Formats: sequence, C-alpha cells, structure tokens
Amino acid sequence: MNREIYRQRFMEADATRIPMTEFQKIISDSIYPVTGSKRGYNNLLIAIEECAELIESFGEYISGKDRNKYGVYEELTDVYLAQYYVMNVLGIEEKDIKLDTRHRTEMDVFISLSKLQFSLAKYMRKAKTLPWQERKQMVHKITEDLSEVRGSLLFLQGYMLMAKEELFKSINVVMNRQKSRNELQDPLGLQKDTEQIVENIL
Repeated sequence: MNREIYRQRFMEADATRIPMTEFQKIISDSIYPVTGSKRGYNNLLIAIEECAELIESFGEYISGKDRNKYGVYEELTDVYLAQYYVMNVLGIEEKDIKLDTRHRTEMDVFISLSKLQFSLAKYMRKAKTLPWQERKQMVHKITEDLSEVRGSLLFLQGYMLMAKEELFKSINVVMNRQKSRNELQDPLGLQKDTEQIVENIL
C-alpha cells in the first residue's frame, strides 16, 4: 500500500480489535493455491517478503534514513498477518507459539526475521521430497522461529511506542485491504488493477 494512503487509512481506522473469527476467515480466504501439494506456497513466499520489508523499514528507521514511524507500523503489521498465513498453511496452532520475556535488542529483530526467512525457504525447497518425520521437524523449527518473531514484534511495538489501540488500527487497515483482495478473488494482489481497485474501495 502506498505509504501516504496507509497513513490516511490508519488515522481514520477503528481502534476496536477485529473479532478472531473474522480474522481467521480472512486468513483462510487468503491462502493460495487453495488445494494441492503446493497449498499456500505463495503465502509462504509472501511471508519471506514481508520479513524482508520489515528488516528494511526498521533498518532505515534506526539508522535515521527514514524516521517515518508509519513505514515500520505498516511492515510490522504485514508480518503480523504473514505469521498467520504460515500457521494456517503448516497447521501450527496458537498454543504452539511460545513467548519468552528475555531482553531483546534491535539486532534481535533482524536476526529473528532472517531466521524465519531461512527456515521457510528451506522448507519450501526440501519439504516435498522429505519423509513425514523430517518435514515435521522442519515445521517444529519454523514454529520456534515464529515464536521468536512474535517476541520481536512485541519488542518493536514497545520500541516504536505503538499503543495497543494503534496496533488494532493498523491491523484493521491491513485486514480490510486483504478482505477486499479476497472479494476480488485475487488474495495476493497479483492482478494488474487489483491494488488500484482496493485503494478506491477503501
């Protein structure tokens, strides 16, 4: 989403938390391909991409290159959404995500996002040819990396002084965009005119 459009939508957004049933439906409707051996393959690619974009945005923020907080807000929320793509595709449940309270630094954010990218890429490259037990081990590693990323997202919220209400506003902006994509039967926003249509709808 264009950064200025995101900022405008953020300022206008409702700060009420989206019901979990609606959230999960939007996630489920976003999975592509829907069936087959490569179910959700594109969503795992998107998760890798969103991690990269948050690394770039947060890196620019802490280096002083771009101190616009809305860039980090949007990318943080995109990764928040992407982690649920991964969980849906790989059958990971919320109870499997373990958070710890250890002290984190800016560098831990980069490390956790990079580790998740690597684990996902490794799974996508090898999982289809591996025995079930080895695939299960790879999913376990991804679950551990998701747990670290979840901790990093919480750290980032504090680092950016992002209030809970601001997180809910940002989630609502991103989820409304995704819901509109799903309604256009283009959950990944791949068609040429989809993003323009979505921006007009919102």
